[in-house]
Amino acid sequence: MARAIDPQKKADILAAARAVFAEQGFVGARIADIATRAGVATGTVYLYFASKEALVAALVDDLLSRLTVELCAVLDRPTTVAPIDETIRAALAFLLSERDLLSLQRLDLGLKGLAPYRPLPGYRQLWQELATRLAARMAQGQIRRYDPLTLAALLIGTVEWVAEIGLLRGDGDVAKYEATVLQVMNQALLPPEEGGVSRVA
Repeated sequence: MARAIDPQKKADILAAARAVFAEQGFVGARIADIATRAGVATGTVYLYFASKEALVAALVDDLLSRLTVELCAVLDRPTTVAPIDETIRAALAFLLSERDLLSLQRLDLGLKGLAPYRPLPGYRQLWQELATRLAARMAQGQIRRYDPLTLAALLIGTVEWVAEIGLLRGDGDVAKYEATVLQVMNQALLPPEEGGVSRVA
């Protein structure tokens, strides 16, 4: 008989894994250390996660799910102009507060580098939810018409690139990139005003 999953215990294990990965790195972290931090037996961790790689994937998936909630909250606000600036700033601020998980996201991609790429459920959710909301803004005439799924992928990729360059490879300052990204996105997405004059100078 399969043992029932305890959501709280699973959450405790993930929180412990995040802390241990941050302190010891992926290579140095041991399942036994994670179990001790979570207050469970080592075997219990394996009941929920088959490996350290599975723990990384679960942490990244949770990061993406929470990012989806954050961005949908911005895009669902009733506005007469698409909240492009607010959405990008919210994404970058969120990733800044989750820098350790952003590093694990890069690690997750590397661990899967030799296998056929299968996006995590959190990626698919983020992509689809963002595309749905972009399509709605297009239908309202608030942004230019593009293929919503492709546009969502481009926006996600741009934010990820800025976060990686600024937070992981750089000095932690995304502001030097943010202004240019916002200007480019506004020029590309906001429809021209009457007479063909862009909304953004």
